[in-house]
Amino acid sequence: MPPVPEILPALSGQVEVSLLVSPASVALVLLCLAISSFGSFCANCLAYYSPTKLQNRLPGEEGQRLVAHLEQREGEYRIMARFYFLSGLIGAFFAAQKAVDGASLPWFLGGISITALFACGSVPSTVANLRAEATLLRTMPFLRGGLWLLRWPVILPVQVITSGILRVLRIREEPSTNPVELDRKSTRLNSSHSSVSRMPSSA
Repeated sequence: MPPVPEILPALSGQVEVSLLVSPASVALVLLCLAISSFGSFCANCLAYYSPTKLQNRLPGEEGQRLVAHLEQREGEYRIMARFYFLSGLIGAFFAAQKAVDGASLPWFLGGISITALFACGSVPSTVANLRAEATLLRTMPFLRGGLWLLRWPVILPVQVITSGILRVLRIREEPSTNPVELDRKSTRLNSSHSSVSRMPSSA
């Protein structure tokens, strides 16, 4: 039987863990997660915002123009927001493959998934539900910039293809019987119509 001092090192052996990290790739992962989180904020704000509250934040013709503009291109802005969300999320997972070594990659991907759950999921949804109009006003310049760049090559083709798929599948909007939803929709329509009618004519 070996002496006790020879047994203790075997029982209390140290495990060395080596981790190779690329700072540039980690920074790229964080940037992509930020873009994805931004897209999630935009998508949720477009779903929750009230035209009346939004117009009250920008009194006068500026608020009327913004509400009318959103009503006219809301579908395009929704696609743009989801483009930010998906491209950022996909980019984060691709960049993660070069951020750490292969042995640490599963743990790193797990950390990204947990971070995305909050940064791109629960937090944007909760904030948009509480402050949709204020958040939408802050994100609109970036949404407009992205739409200006990608409207023709990406957004409109996606919108046309999506409409075609819905026609093939014969999927139509079902009428709602919920008074809250009906009131919200009528508020949007009335706000849009009144804004258009009050806008000065270009003639």
